[in-house]
Amino acid sequence: MRNDADRADGVWYYEVNTFTAIIVGNVIPFFDRFGFLSAKKQRDLAKFKQIARLILDGRHLSKEGIHEIVAIRREMNDGGAK
Repeated sequence: MRNDADRADGVWYYEVNTFTAIIVGNVIPFFDRFGFLSAKKQRDLAKFKQIARLILDGRHLSKEGIHEIVAIRREMNDGGAK
C-alpha cells in the first residue's frame, strides 16, 4: 500500500501491476471477502469480475470481445461520464 504524497486528503491506495494479482492474488478476492456498503459498487464489482473473466478467457484478443468489454464498461461508474 502506498500513500500518495501529492494528495492533500491523505488517501492511501493499493497499486497492482499484474493481471494475476487482480484475479487470484489480491483485488477480486479482497472485495469478494469484504464487499461494499453500496449496492451500486457491488454491481460495478460484478461487472468488473465479468470483464476480468473475459480477459482471462482471451476474449480481449478479438474485435468482438473488445466490443463486449466496452459494452459492459459503459454500464459501470455511470459510463465513465464526468
